[in-house]
Amino acid sequence: MASMRVIGVHPIAAREPVHLIELEVEPSQADVEWGAITQPLNGRDQSFWQVPYDERQVPNAKGHWCFFFHYLDGARPLSSALGDLPLPAETPVPDRLRFVQYEEP
Repeated sequence: MASMRVIGVHPIAAREPVHLIELEVEPSQADVEWGAITQPLNGRDQSFWQVPYDERQVPNAKGHWCFFFHYLDGARPLSSALGDLPLPAETPVPDRLRFVQYEEP
């Protein structure tokens, strides 16, 4: 059975609040339903919920992916098809993710 866990939450300097999220997927070749990863907003239609943006594999880190997520509430987990994904504390972007450049959608 596949599993996911968030291993990094990194704030990005931008006009709107955005974070770079690093995710570990096991097994590494498992299919990820990117559109199912979200953070529900109580009282808001699902069409307003954020989903991953610009997801990509992290080079030289088997099973690691990263993506941008707008308007993240760090006090609440992300939801996924595999269940809730607790968020670790925010940290600066690590060197291994410096290759990722944010471009506004």
